[in-house]
Amino acid sequence: MHKAPPLDVEALRAACREVAKSTLWQTPEPYDIRDIIDSDQIAATVEAYVTEATQRAQELAEEGHDPNIVTRAVVYLAHEHAIPPMKDDVHWFRDALDVLVRLVSPISHPSRAAALFLEDLDSAIRRYRQEADEGPNPPG
Repeated sequence: MHKAPPLDVEALRAACREVAKSTLWQTPEPYDIRDIIDSDQIAATVEAYVTEATQRAQELAEEGHDPNIVTRAVVYLAHEHAIPPMKDDVHWFRDALDVLVRLVSPISHPSRAAALFLEDLDSAIRRYRQEADEGPNPPG
């Protein structure tokens, strides 16, 4: 087994900030006292995400994988799954990150039925990459 590269902690922290930016997003005018978010809450939320992500990165590194996969997964979560109703609840983040990490490093050998889902994911990933390579569609 090869030695995993070091975790880029600053890139991971920046990705976690992006998640918090999405989950703690506020409307210009708060509707309720719970809509008011201060800098301490932002910092605590980012740290909670960093703690969870660092733990997953360490697990991957121990298994011989690049721990920076977790940073890329966090970026994906920031753009696809982090929404304001999540606020500072870290449970959704932990659960989503666990699923993504298991796709990279499964606990067991997949059954044929599970492999069919992985084929679905492969197809979606190819489509996702093609759309990313093409960039946004020009207007008109």
